[in-house]
Amino acid sequence: MRAVITAVISAEGTEPMPRLYGALEKLASYVLLDGLVANTDRHHENWMIAYVENREGIHVDVMPSFDHASSLGRELTDDNRRRILESHGVRRYLNRGRGGLYANGRRKRAPSPLRLARLLRRWQPELTERTSDRIRELSGPEVRRAIGRVPREFMSETAKEFAFQVIMTSKQELLRSTR
Repeated sequence: MRAVITAVISAEGTEPMPRLYGALEKLASYVLLDGLVANTDRHHENWMIAYVENREGIHVDVMPSFDHASSLGRELTDDNRRRILESHGVRRYLNRGRGGLYANGRRKRAPSPLRLARLLRRWQPELTERTSDRIRELSGPEVRRAIGRVPREFMSETAKEFAFQVIMTSKQELLRSTR
């Protein structure tokens, strides 16, 4: 990730270091978000680096994260969600999901978004520290309130409970010691 961003920024003749760290930190936050919500659809076409012009001139920046539709068990039926919840299988569900980002180019299967987020926290702690702190601050009641605001037409009660369990389990696993 660092090499690609450095090459893109440096190739355009801009000053890479001040912007490089912010771009890398933003991309790292997307990986942690994907781990938190079990987003299995992050791949090489779901990142955007763009030229941005402001008073200081033109520079390269990472655009906001997008395409989170394959998150929080969206692909599951309520019956499957219920089975996973009743069997206390959320952790297993999180570890079995596969994303489109590879931690190692020699592997045939990508790690789960949670595993990738944990690896990034271990390999690049300075890039993940601020986002990890924000995740640490998430409270159960706060997450429940946010999920509860989704209208029933879009999310069943089972889907809401599953989403809550995914986020809280991911939070616990993500913040577990990475040493």
